[in-house]
Amino acid sequence: MRLLIFLLVLAACSPKEKLPENLLTLERLFSEPALSGGLVIEPRLSPDGKILTYLQRKSENERVLDLWAMDADGRNQRLFVDSDVLHNQSKGPELSLEEKALRERKRISHGGIISYFWSQDSKKILIPYRGQLFLYDIELGLSQLSSQACFDPKFSPSSRFVSCVRNYNLVIIDTQTKKTNQLTQMGSQLRPIGIAEFIAQEEMGRESGYWWSPDESHIAFTQTDNSVVEKVKRLEFYPKGLEVVEQRYPYAGSQNAKVDLLTVQVATQKIEKLPLPTESSDFYLPHIQWLPDKKNLRLSYQIQSRDQKKLEFWLYSLKEKKSQMILKEEDPAWVSVNHELKFNKDGSKAVWLSERDGYPHLYWLDLDSREVERLTLGSWSVSAVHRVDENHVYFSANKESPLENHFYRVLLTPPHEVQQLTAKEGWHTITMADQGRAYLDSHSTLEQPPELYLNTGEGETGVAVKPNSVDPNHPLFSFKKDFGQWQARVFKGKGYELHYRVLLPPHFDKKKRYPLIQFVYGGPGRQVVKNAWQDSKLFQQILAQQGYIVLEADNRGTPGRGRDFERAFHKALGSIEVRDQSEVLQHVLLHNKFIDPLRVGVYGHSYGGYLTLMLMLQKSDLYKVGVSVAPVVDWALYDTHYTERYLGLPRDNEDLYKNANVLSHSDKLKGDLLLVHGMADDNVLFSHSTQLYQKLQSLNKPFDIMVYPGSKHSLRESREIQKHHAQSILRFFQKNI
Repeated sequence: MRLLIFLLVLAACSPKEKLPENLLTLERLFSEPALSGGLVIEPRLSPDGKILTYLQRKSENERVLDLWAMDADGRNQRLFVDSDVLHNQSKGPELSLEEKALRERKRISHGGIISYFWSQDSKKILIPYRGQLFLYDIELGLSQLSSQACFDPKFSPSSRFVSCVRNYNLVIIDTQTKKTNQLTQMGSQLRPIGIAEFIAQEEMGRESGYWWSPDESHIAFTQTDNSVVEKVKRLEFYPKGLEVVEQRYPYAGSQNAKVDLLTVQVATQKIEKLPLPTESSDFYLPHIQWLPDKKNLRLSYQIQSRDQKKLEFWLYSLKEKKSQMILKEEDPAWVSVNHELKFNKDGSKAVWLSERDGYPHLYWLDLDSREVERLTLGSWSVSAVHRVDENHVYFSANKESPLENHFYRVLLTPPHEVQQLTAKEGWHTITMADQGRAYLDSHSTLEQPPELYLNTGEGETGVAVKPNSVDPNHPLFSFKKDFGQWQARVFKGKGYELHYRVLLPPHFDKKKRYPLIQFVYGGPGRQVVKNAWQDSKLFQQILAQQGYIVLEADNRGTPGRGRDFERAFHKALGSIEVRDQSEVLQHVLLHNKFIDPLRVGVYGHSYGGYLTLMLMLQKSDLYKVGVSVAPVVDWALYDTHYTERYLGLPRDNEDLYKNANVLSHSDKLKGDLLLVHGMADDNVLFSHSTQLYQKLQSLNKPFDIMVYPGSKHSLRESREIQKHHAQSILRFFQKNI
């Protein structure tokens, strides 16, 4: 079978030329072992920094993960928890709807152990498994803590208790006696307690709805009233039938869920509602966090206005029963939400990330005087804040290049010297231990799959946990030498620069004429052109080996380039990215005569699917073929927080919504179009595509479709689906270019 597929791929090669000897096939791309190597998944340091834990694929089944550990010196690597043991001991509940939805949002498709949590005393690990809870004691081993369904489990600060949401209420479980105590009684399916509302999870990065106080005496929590959100019915199509799903979905311009913020006293179960100081009941609660001071319990929360132009930072004193506004951010377009707030040890000061000076930078905020001191400055962006100690703030940023991400620290005292802590070029993703200076560094480049290093102190190179060098023993080695080469370039527009890159086929001959495929995403929050490993680039190498040139670019509106660059999307969705991507393409065609301008294709998924459609329709003379996967078609059918940030309320901006609507441009379709969608997509609903089907049919426009019964937005339910999806794209390009 594999030989047959290999021969078919060879035969279908559109450009007639000699192919590399080691052709990477789709069959191999979606087979084991993974070409990116033995990647470490969810690596974490124990709070004391002495033990590294991580999830690793089973040798006999790469789709199933076990929990492994090693000492900080790189020795004594061992299996902590075998997921087969959990499977044999578990019984009872299946995953809740909330858990299933959260997995889809996190794009989790593997099985076995998918998450785990260290206790602050570094002695225990909490492992959720199919809704049940297991406790791994470093000295005593594995035991089951609860066989009843639990959502969003957490250790209490002392590790004495584990909390979770059960039947829409907060419960705590004593880790010693395993006795359960229900703290709230008024939660229900329509008014759940401790579960982040849909918008908070999907768009604001807040996955939880409750938080322990540092002294363990209280838990702050949200209660969400979903009854005010429009109830919609949608069909999910599965291989053996249909499922009617009722969902409270806040379409753009409609009513959001109402969210209250409360506290419960653990000992007495006394509940108090915080009087949120807002003029309107229509607002967002993007971030909630306790201050670390155990003596004077204070809870911080942030309020974002419905139009997202104002963000307020408040402190609530449990002792004084009152709130105080510490800081306000305002922007004529929108104020970006982040979760990088960090307090010093006594809770007197905080590190605040703000774009007020044009780029995301760090500010040292005195909570008593409310004075603000700037810590970093420049035409670069801070992407994450890892820790604040007595002398420094540790953070990640793209200071050296917008295509790279490095680890830094800045002195809290003037002149606020910034020191770079990572040296290798590329992309560094940092995870710091809660105590001490130990940190994990996951490093990769465009050519180098991720490697994991453990650093235990300043100036040390660190222990190579997973060096992952592409040597003769690496699964990628035999293919990589016949890969095409990426060429990084910069397009200079009027007052701005766009980064793009071109992948040339192996054995490239500039005297020949090659077809080109442009890969696009182009939406907010995602950078495509960066010096980091991305598995999707392997599929692009397959296209290059088939004789296609590949182009990708980051248009204005994408992250990492500062406030003005990102705010280009303000009231310009569906136009600014179309202009930028098409101008980069025309620039590339003009300066590279070896590209055939009559054989250009475009492909994208999610926002990239939307952009693919808009390019095919608004720039129809440039693109011969397009493949659009899971596209938004009508922004009025997408959610409030995302859509209104860029287009405002539909009732106030009818023309903007009309121009950003794919259906408004459908009559301009000229080229060959393939539309792909998962038929159980709960993010970009399948109805987006069905609307477009009907519109194109009414216009008598020919197009092709590929739908996947039971598949969600990411189309990652199985290797078979992934392989079929990739094959459909490849075959469509081969047929039509």
